[in-house]
This record gives sequence, C-alpha cells and structure tokens, in this order.
Amino acid sequence: MRVAVFSAWVTLAVAFAPLASRYSRHLSGSLGKASWDFALSGAAVLALLTAVLAAFGAHAVVAAHPKARGGNLAHTAHYWATAAVLAATAVIGIPRIPTPALQVGGILVFGVLLGAVLALEHATVDAGERAYTLSRWALNALDYLIGLGVFAAAVTILSPGALGASFAGLAAALLAVDVLRQPGRTPDSAALLVPAIGVLTGLAAARILLWDIPPVRAALLLLLLLYALTGILLHYLQRSLRWWVRVEYFALLLLGGWALLRWFP
Repeated sequence: MRVAVFSAWVTLAVAFAPLASRYSRHLSGSLGKASWDFALSGAAVLALLTAVLAAFGAHAVVAAHPKARGGNLAHTAHYWATAAVLAATAVIGIPRIPTPALQVGGILVFGVLLGAVLALEHATVDAGERAYTLSRWALNALDYLIGLGVFAAAVTILSPGALGASFAGLAAALLAVDVLRQPGRTPDSAALLVPAIGVLTGLAAARILLWDIPPVRAALLLLLLLYALTGILLHYLQRSLRWWVRVEYFALLLLGGWALLRWFP
C-alpha cells in the first residue's frame, strides 16, 4: 500500500515538470567581494523537491519492513538513492518529450518504474527471504537502466559544459550506493568507494562530451564504465576480488568500449 501511495504522490509531482520547465529567474548580486550571477530554473527546483520526496517514500517503504531496524535513518538511507535519481531525471527529461500525449505516457512509465523500484527496495531488505536473489537481480537491472537514462539526459539535455558531467557523476555515485548495498550492514569502506565512482564517471563524462559521437553511444560508454566500476567494487566488498575478476572487467571495459566506438551507430 505504501508503495502505491508514494509512487502516486511522486508521479503527481513529476507531472508538473512540463509546466515548471517554462519558468526561470535570473539571480545576481554581491556581498562584499563575493558575487553571484546565475539562472534558477523551475525544473531544477522541482527536480530537487521530487528527489527529496522520492527519497522519503523509499525511507517509508523500507522502514515498514520488520527487518529494517525500526526505520533507523542510518540503515534506510542506503535505499534512497535510486528513487531520488529516477525522480530527478524524470523531471529533467519529460519536458523534452515533443508532444503532450507522449509526455503523459512518459509520466505513467515513470510511475510504474518508481513503484517497481520501491517494491524491490522493500524486497531486498532481508537476504533470508525466498525472493531476495531475484529481487536483487531485478533491482540491479533497474539501477543500470536508470543509469542509462541519466547518462542520456547528461549528454543531450545538460551538455555541453560541466553541468552534464557533474550530473552524470553525482547520479552514478548515488546509483552505486544501491548496487553496492549489502544485506545486513554495508561495509564502511563503501563510503569511500562510492565517491570515487562518481568522480571517475564525471571525469569520463566530461571527456566524452568533447567527442563528436552520437548521444546514445556516449551514454552506453558511460553505462559500461559504471557497470565495470560497480562490478569490481562489489567483488571487493564481498571479498571475492581475484586477479581473473579484475582481468575480466578490464577486458570487458576495453573490448566493449572499442566495439561501441567502432560498430555502434
């Protein structure tokens, strides 16, 4: 029930994205030697608000689980990231859909995806449940699918400039929180590894944005990098990072990147 309620509320907020994207305000001023001059868009404000609302929804859904440590924020915070990234990306992307009918379709698809994410977050709280493994695989697949959408938005809507690379890096770090999340207690070392994923992905995005390649190919290259980084670090956290695992991911990154650059349209 909570999944449906919070999915509906966040979807309603996202439905205002086409309207919010029409408004922006130029802010400038100074205070002593410090000065500022930037445009504040309605879409950016709504993206932040919906991300917070989606994170709160994930907290409420996970906190309702009997094994969620009484809804302790230090525990449920590991489950917020995917819902927040999905909501923010939807607010950025849906206004760019060309027709109102397709925008409505995009909003409905978002609602379904958010509901699936929240349900899977709840299903992966307890590793002892029968459906845990299947739910974990499905959630990882959604994480990478959302990552592809994030990178597509970064290289088409938010580029050129540092904004697209920063958004790609931040979203990659947040998605990595969910991918690297372990049943029970996530190792403290993950707190150091997740920012590294964000920095590396952001730097790669900044470089790729300078290349004259199709946006879909650029987004797939960033997704391949995110998959390789999270795969290596997941094996590290599980104490199963052998030398052949490193070789496999390194080969996947090189050969996959070469194949995308050479053959992908």
